[in-house]
Amino acid sequence: MRGFRALVPTEVWYELLETARRRDFKANEPLLREGARGSFLLALQEGRVAVLKSERLVALRGPGELVGEMAALDGSPRSAAVVALEPCVAYEIAADPFQRLLARHHAGNALSTYLAGKVRQSAGLATTRAEPPLWRTADLIVRVVDLAGPDHDVVPMSQSWIAGAFGLSRNAIGKAVHELYERGFLSDTNPIRVADLEGLRHLVT
Repeated sequence: MRGFRALVPTEVWYELLETARRRDFKANEPLLREGARGSFLLALQEGRVAVLKSERLVALRGPGELVGEMAALDGSPRSAAVVALEPCVAYEIAADPFQRLLARHHAGNALSTYLAGKVRQSAGLATTRAEPPLWRTADLIVRVVDLAGPDHDVVPMSQSWIAGAFGLSRNAIGKAVHELYERGFLSDTNPIRVADLEGLRHLVT
């Protein structure tokens, strides 16, 4: 259990889902578009997503998390796009019923705590931009596998996707992935499959 779901009682999370409208997304399908105005947010129930600003990766989110809540609550344009990395199930809820749910369960502090945590996570990912491609790739693999759990050893991102999200060449990412494979951290490169998650975690610690 992670994200906003981990900060509120189980019944609050499921009441949120019951209040909301289920939406299913295919891999690579946008959940939210950068710059669009929206009066709703999405609660992720299944699947992992990437948050992209000007097509560059700024965050990863998974089950139990909220996306689009800031634009929904303050009416501003969405600051980033959200794209499904794999098939996803999300629940759409408008800002007003979401705020009423928070008030009814005195969960406003949980939302504040959650938003602060999201800022820290995004800042942590931003600090990796100065690192070499090998380190950045290993760090990204650890982050995306952690969102789903160690049993999900296939990374739902191609080498070309990673290159675009990092703003690096396909060749640079290809070399990084190949070296991780040669060093035994990966068991395959297409798709990228993790063989030694703890080794990768130690590499980027």
